[in-house]
Parts: sequence; C-alpha cells; structure tokens
Amino acid sequence: MSEETTTTSVSTRTQIRGDGGGNPLRTITVQELQDLWRRGRGFALLVIFSLLLSGLTYLLATGKELSLLAQKDMLNMTVQMTVLVVSLGALILAADGFSGERERSTLEGLLLAPVPRWNFAVGKLVSALSIWVGAYLVSLPYLLTLSNGTHMFWTAIELELIAGTVLSIFFASFGLAVSAVASSNRTSLASCILVLLALVAPTQLAGSVYTGLIGGLFERANPVTAMVHFVDKILVSNHTWGEMVSWLASPVFFAVLAFIALVLVSKRLNYQGGLRA
Repeated sequence: MSEETTTTSVSTRTQIRGDGGGNPLRTITVQELQDLWRRGRGFALLVIFSLLLSGLTYLLATGKELSLLAQKDMLNMTVQMTVLVVSLGALILAADGFSGERERSTLEGLLLAPVPRWNFAVGKLVSALSIWVGAYLVSLPYLLTLSNGTHMFWTAIELELIAGTVLSIFFASFGLAVSAVASSNRTSLASCILVLLALVAPTQLAGSVYTGLIGGLFERANPVTAMVHFVDKILVSNHTWGEMVSWLASPVFFAVLAFIALVLVSKRLNYQGGLRA
C-alpha cells in the first residue's frame, strides 16, 4: 500500500470512529452525502434530469401528436419517466458504491474502521436515495404545469412519491449488493444495467401481451411493470387506490428483499470481492 493510501485509510478510520464516540452510522451517512453533493455529482445528475423533463414538457406542449394527448396521459408519461430515470441514476450510483471504492483503493480504509460493515451499506444507500429526493422536488413544477386546470396534481405527486421511493430502494439496494460482491466496477455496472433493462423492457410491450393468466402473473411479478400498471390505472383509468393496492405487493416485496440481501452481503464485505468472510 502506498503512503498516500495509508494516510487516507487512517484518516477515514479516524473520521468514522469520531473523537466524541458519536454514532458511526450517522457519521458514515453524512460523509457519503457530502461525497455525492459537495463534489457536484448529485447536482450534475439533477441538471441532466431537469433538462430531460424540460425536453419532454416541450414536446408534450408543441409536438403535433403528443400535444393531442389528454392531460392525464401527459402526467402519466412524466411520472413514469421521472421514476425510471431516477431509478437508473440511483442504480448507477449504487453499482459504483463498493466496487468503485475497491478500484480507487479506498475500500480498505473503510473495512479497517471499527464499525459494523452494514453501516457502510446503509450510509451508501441513503446517499443513493438522496438523488430521488432531489429529483422528486425538481419534478413538482413540471407536474404542476402539466396538470394546470385539473385536480390531478396531488394524485400525480402521491403516485410519483410511492413509485419512486419503492423502486429507488429496490434498485439502489440491488446495485449496492452487486457492487459488494463484484470483483470490478465494470462487472458491477454491466450486471446492474442488464437487470434494469430486463425489468424495464417489458413495459414497452403491447397491453395485449398481459391479458392471459401467464401474462398477468408476469406483469404482477415484475416490480417495474407492476408499478407502471399501478400508476397508469389510477392516474389514467381512474381506478381507486383500494382497487389497485395489490399491485404494490411485488415492488414492495422486491424492495424489502433487496435491502435484506444488501445487509447480509455487506456483513461479508471484503477487499477482493465475492462472499468470503
């Protein structure tokens, strides 16, 4: 290990341990949030996201075909794009969480700190989820504009809050779990994006694909298609929350499962990758 890396490791351990014996989980979480936002990565992602929303809003307002859509369809499209784009952002940040630390030779300093290793997983998870909080706030003016003259604004932001929170927890937890065991950052990112594409691609299939028993079960089992169906039926088809609440079962189940897997995997976190103790 180089002298620079050794110094960084000692500094990291000292900061996490804290001079006053503070809560290490809180210290780690604050450090992860500072690393994301003070270095500008979080703000850069929000700028990109706001540009995407601005482009979509412009197309909805001026495009010949898109401008003919009902307001509820415009809101539905905006909510779904917000949730999926931010899920991608949270997944990419999470996929870099531990494997990126390995390649930057900073993970060893974390592992030598006298705190439970799951603390690092939770701290990095909160940091990745903070992107969703920022994106949610950025999206509110766009939803307010698109819902002008209707009473659908509150329904739209409630649906977006539920869908975005659940899917962001799922993808961020999954990405961190993969990053914890991946031997390289490239492997972690490639694996996570492949899973994301596999889950998101079915949302582009025609609705007739899901009319049969097998198709319906597949739509419910996939957390992304289930959440898209949940949002669409309430926002566009005017179904009640009570009628559609069962569609949240799959997304919530996978979010909880991914979080549990992350905590378990993080307890075996090591410098080389894999599940060695």
